[in-house]
Amino acid sequence: MTQRPPHTDYLFAGGGCAALSLLYTMNQEGLLQNKKAIVVDWEVKNTNNRTWAFWTKHPTIFDPIVFNKWATVEFISQYYNKDIDLSPYTYQIIRGIDFYEFVLKELQQNPNIQFVQDRILSIEDGKSGGGIQCENTGMYKGDYVFDSCYDAKQVASKNGRSIHLKQHFKGWVIQTQQNTFDTSKVRLFDFRTPQNGLMRFFYIIPFSPNKALVEYTLFSEDFLEETEYDAALKAYIKEVLNIEEYKIEEIEQGMIPMTTYPFQSIQGNRVLNIGTWAGCSKASTGYTFLRIQDQVQSIVQSIRDKGHPMVERSLSRRHNLYDAMLLKVIKDRGELSEKVFSDLFQNNPIERLLSFLDEESNLLSEIRVMSSVAPIPFIRAFIDLKMK
Repeated sequence: MTQRPPHTDYLFAGGGCAALSLLYTMNQEGLLQNKKAIVVDWEVKNTNNRTWAFWTKHPTIFDPIVFNKWATVEFISQYYNKDIDLSPYTYQIIRGIDFYEFVLKELQQNPNIQFVQDRILSIEDGKSGGGIQCENTGMYKGDYVFDSCYDAKQVASKNGRSIHLKQHFKGWVIQTQQNTFDTSKVRLFDFRTPQNGLMRFFYIIPFSPNKALVEYTLFSEDFLEETEYDAALKAYIKEVLNIEEYKIEEIEQGMIPMTTYPFQSIQGNRVLNIGTWAGCSKASTGYTFLRIQDQVQSIVQSIRDKGHPMVERSLSRRHNLYDAMLLKVIKDRGELSEKVFSDLFQNNPIERLLSFLDEESNLLSEIRVMSSVAPIPFIRAFIDLKMK
């Protein structure tokens, strides 16, 4: 049985991107020299189980493990085809295994940090501390609990006014016999797949001229049958990419919540939600990695300035409304998604659009973005949202 101290300073329920990013930054900033931390997670982070992608025009603390970056993205639909120069941004990816190895290599050198492999049964909050109840190793108590264990059922059941969609995907890393892929760009959207009333597209990250991640992505309320993902991938690779022979080297599959649920970071006296469980997954796009890093910085700043990590994420009501309107259109009129996204990319300079999606835009540029799409579906979405 794992030996655990009777009380520690920081407890982490879950050991994924949010927890490890926060721990790594705290450790880098010297905040764990005289403090102890325990991380509880059922999974050992030793596989390449995901890929984080993001656009940025600023360096990050994880620049050393960026697997690749591109200055160009490709958009393909029946309405608009273009290679888009992202300047001043670059599109970057970090592989899960590289992130885990980079972060854990440093954290495991700090004797004040303990990792526990166990299933979490419950999280407790109190006036002077919190706790994590585990299946096999019992109760861990600490001054603060950072909870990154997203509970989809709880989100769905707590707020009937919220919109709940899933960004669900399955991707194959394929190796081809011939040089097939253009390594100078990422294919961000390719709508050349039957839409069937839902938003569906393909996404390609090239690793080399004959190796790439080919991913089938949908925005919808429900998952597909497993065979449907595979059938779509096979059809796209054969009929669109014109690839007959290939080897599947890795499989990536997952889901990102796309919801207007009003997430909160502070959950009581001593429990702080982090990551997707704190709303760090952008409702309209699903991009999460840099939003996690923003939350990490605010927590670290609070510990430095106030002596505690209990800080709520700052939210933009305007951007929350824009997200809600887009999700409403995608949910109710999924067949319009291809045209909506084509208009957004065709009718806006890329810096304006990405600044808007990063919630760094001003009201004038937001009006221009909203004016770049057909107004009627969004007006109807706005009215429906206000009538709820």
